[in-house]
Amino acid sequence: MHNAATLADKIGMGLNQRIGKSRRQDSKYTNTLVVVNQPWVELPDNPFGQPKIKAKGGESLWLNSTLVFRFGNQKNAGTTNISAVKEKRKVKFATRTKITIMKNHVNGLGYEDGKILITPHGFIAGRESTEEKKSIEKYKQENATFWSEQLGTGGDFDLKIEKEND
Repeated sequence: MHNAATLADKIGMGLNQRIGKSRRQDSKYTNTLVVVNQPWVELPDNPFGQPKIKAKGGESLWLNSTLVFRFGNQKNAGTTNISAVKEKRKVKFATRTKITIMKNHVNGLGYEDGKILITPHGFIAGRESTEEKKSIEKYKQENATFWSEQLGTGGDFDLKIEKEND
């Protein structure tokens, strides 16, 4: 409770107010605070209720946030490992995860069908399988030197997609 009270005081009444007051229409830059928070599961209050995902440290981060994302599933990790395979050598190069927009005060839209791939070189779009294939091919071309060092000559390799992690 002490942590939640401190967060509510420092973020809700402190930082959040300063960020809002610092905005100017004629400025091309915007002050932004990015927070990565760990969720926890609130157990239901009756046997027939559903558990809820809550932000660790209380509701102040949620209430003062403009944009909130959730990576993965609600009940499990919801990630998939993607490996590069060439001549029996297998190297994990990406992790696919679901991404959901839980709160959006920018334009009001909340997507629940997003997917991204996380690689050593950044993020790759992959909501649909065709988009994922195009993104991976572009990634392979842009990072061919890196992959030829990792897997041997040539930047061409086969993909192996493992089953979803729990």
